[in-house]
Amino acid sequence: DEPMRIPIATVLSLIELLQFIRKARGLVPGERPPVDQLRIAVVLSAWDAVDPTWQARSPADYASQHVHLLVDFLWSNFHAHDVMYFGLSATGGDLGDASHRARYLERDPDHSGGFVTWGDASGRAQRSEDLALPIRWALFGDAAMRHDP
Repeated sequence: DEPMRIPIATVLSLIELLQFIRKARGLVPGERPPVDQLRIAVVLSAWDAVDPTWQARSPADYASQHVHLLVDFLWSNFHAHDVMYFGLSATGGDLGDASHRARYLERDPDHSGGFVTWGDASGRAQRSEDLALPIRWALFGDAAMRHDP
């Protein structure tokens, strides 16, 4: 019954990985890469399990409250334009729940039931069934957001 907490070791591991990537790119601490040269898509998985009040908001809002050390690191070392937060649910619900599992097994095979959500420019939560959207955004930037297969 306690709120889920993200272990600080996980956040520190992510920051360390990002520091290795930055070093491989020849960047010093605090130096931002050129715009559109290094995009970071932060994917918050099991978004369907997040409290519904948070689901109504953008994943960036959730991250700023729950992984603020990571958010601060990204803000300090990357352009805001090159960081996007996504909430992702691969199955659209808890497969441990018998009723959801039954719906999941009855679904159209071309649709996983999963979804991805993000905040648009005004901060409103948007939603798509394109689970590859975070990867496409990391590769192609905002142009990927205008195409929903």
